[in-house]
Amino acid sequence: MQTPAQIPETLFFDDEPLLMCTTPLAPWLKQRRIELRTEKTSDRCLRRYLGNWELHRAHLYLVSLRPFGGRGVVLGTEGNGTAEFSLHGLFPDSHGPVCALWFCGQLCCPIGQILSYRDAGYGPVYERDMLVDVAHGRVERIVFRNNDVEPLCVTVAPDAWPADDAPRVLPAMPSPRAAEGVPLR
Repeated sequence: MQTPAQIPETLFFDDEPLLMCTTPLAPWLKQRRIELRTEKTSDRCLRRYLGNWELHRAHLYLVSLRPFGGRGVVLGTEGNGTAEFSLHGLFPDSHGPVCALWFCGQLCCPIGQILSYRDAGYGPVYERDMLVDVAHGRVERIVFRNNDVEPLCVTVAPDAWPADDAPRVLPAMPSPRAAEGVPLR
């Protein structure tokens, strides 16, 4: 059985809320063997929390955290105790947003209209994705990817391969959309 589309987290960029289809807190929880538990579970939010994140002065910050599925508890913190399911419960020494120094990876924020829908992962495919490369909490690069461009497809008949199976460079083929006069973006 396939997992239903997940409820995304929120990333604030230039004070605008964006859906975020990445879970930057997951590596930190895994490294510390922390488990988050809630009264109820939902197959729409397997991580059991909703986080609000912010890009501020070229850094990624966790601004707030709340349980999804009723009241929650944090298990496995230092000393194997329990703590309140909140930002302060996970980061007791913090007095506000926490810089995500542990996170190295790419954040993906969909933008625009829905082009197609798949009921797995984070669901819909949108017109564009804002991709944010982060290294130890610091924003390294922001790129926008268009998802409405047809991918390049190359079909090679099995008998077209050289006898010695040596790799070869195939000439690029135009996109079917380019052949119809639709401009590629």
